[in-house]
Amino acid sequence: MEKKPRSNQVPIPKAILLFAKLLYTISPALATNFAIYLFSTPIKHKRPSREDNMEENTKQSLIHIPAIGKKIQVYQLGSSSKKILLVHGWSGRGTQLFKIAEMFVELGFETISFDAPGHGKSPKSRTNMREYIHCIEFLEQQHGPFQCAVGHSLGGMSILNSAARFLQVEKLICVGTAD
Repeated sequence: MEKKPRSNQVPIPKAILLFAKLLYTISPALATNFAIYLFSTPIKHKRPSREDNMEENTKQSLIHIPAIGKKIQVYQLGSSSKKILLVHGWSGRGTQLFKIAEMFVELGFETISFDAPGHGKSPKSRTNMREYIHCIEFLEQQHGPFQCAVGHSLGGMSILNSAARFLQVEKLICVGTAD
């Protein structure tokens, strides 16, 4: 028997596909708005126990980002004048990069991470990369300068865009980031 190749893709539920097709027959604009809604609403996942140490040992604050009118949860781990910014990917959390944060603290850095709008403990809302960039800019103003920025997936694309505009760091580290 021939094995089927494994796919890491999650199939789109048939109900969503049928609803989108129905909307398209009624109005392509409605179907477009539905797609925008789907692609701008992150899925909130339960924080796994492996992130408990970061959750319990960070200074946390819920701060307002004026440029987007939304609040984000911020995590500070360690205490140093040398600071590292950590930015999670889509449907992630600021505590996800806990191993990287712990390593930097052991090396004498302070790490700043955050739950982007609609992610983790930040209030539920839709978001996009532009809003990630506004969050990074605000954190740079409040906590910077950063010596390094580490981004995973959409977080990596966001720090790259931020570096092209305003973020001045010695090093950028992108993990699993699209080109």
